[in-house]
Amino acid sequence: PRYIRYISVARQDSSTVNMDAQLLQKVNLRKVGVVNDSSGPKLSGFISDTDVADYQDSVIDINMEYWIDILGDLTFPTQFYTLTEEDAQLFIDCYAEFEEHKSISASLQGRLSSLETGLQGVIEAVKGTDKGVFVKTSSRSAKDTGVYLVKFRDLYKHYLSLKPQREDNDKIISLLEAGTYVQMMEDAHQVMQMFSISERISQDMKLALARVGRFKEHFVVRKWVDLDPSMEFRGFVNNNKLNALSQYNHLAYFPRVCEQQAKIVQAITTYFDEKALPRLRSKFSKYIIDFALLPNGDDDYTIWVIELNPFLETTDGCLFSWQKERNLLEDGPFEFRCRSGKVGGARSMLANAWRDVISDPSLNEV
Repeated sequence: PRYIRYISVARQDSSTVNMDAQLLQKVNLRKVGVVNDSSGPKLSGFISDTDVADYQDSVIDINMEYWIDILGDLTFPTQFYTLTEEDAQLFIDCYAEFEEHKSISASLQGRLSSLETGLQGVIEAVKGTDKGVFVKTSSRSAKDTGVYLVKFRDLYKHYLSLKPQREDNDKIISLLEAGTYVQMMEDAHQVMQMFSISERISQDMKLALARVGRFKEHFVVRKWVDLDPSMEFRGFVNNNKLNALSQYNHLAYFPRVCEQQAKIVQAITTYFDEKALPRLRSKFSKYIIDFALLPNGDDDYTIWVIELNPFLETTDGCLFSWQKERNLLEDGPFEFRCRSGKVGGARSMLANAWRDVISDPSLNEV
């Protein structure tokens, strides 16, 4: 793959979720517990029960509850809604039923509805006069389900219509833009509909329940901030050192990132060293940290910490390889990578559902 190695020394909205039933019927759902999501929890291949417990603790220890107060105003305004173990099992049951029947029974839907009232109050408190909020659980979001919304395809067609060439790279960027904005939630009903058919949420609830005595899960409701998919970056921190930095959405080529790479690296490393690290080092020394940059004119950025992730192979290495470059990720020297050109064969590396979108003539004739 082509990428730049940089060495540094220093909308259309709807008030209800409109699922495309025909598209859902085409979904080739995997059996629960078979993990093909590279960011998903590892559920097999351990040597001992101790290995399992250590892994589970490593994942849970980096959940948002454990760092949100430390980072404070360096991340987005956030409120929590507590989930019980019964709620976690409900999402597991919903996904299992959806996997089997591609629908969820009225009884399970009724139990989901009972969660909506409390969550809606938190959403309204965070949303204020904004159009929506971002909602995830303590670990991850339900971003694997957005592609099945009619809204996703409407957004994709809109963003693609703004592109002058509409080649595969333009289509992938349009997918990323649609995938971002489809996650803006207006109400709790939207959240329940998306989370109940999410493999990611089911996986995370399974892990949360498996570690007996450590269950601490929430709906995490965050202020919506418009983010540009080209301006998201993933950093790898070990022993309190930022050893590597990569563009986050690594199947797309963003010319602006290449052009501004020196400024981007300087901005993020300075921000990390002067603001994020002094707060985090009291509790964490090893983690993966995601940044979002919002340009403020030609020479400055507003930087947000999106989230922390476990320093594990199950966290996507983006343009770095866990298998081949673990030493670099753990010990440096610091390296920044971004794509230096369009990615040959990128279409084949997309998830099936996303590949179906850019292969559908009705969605690409705009």
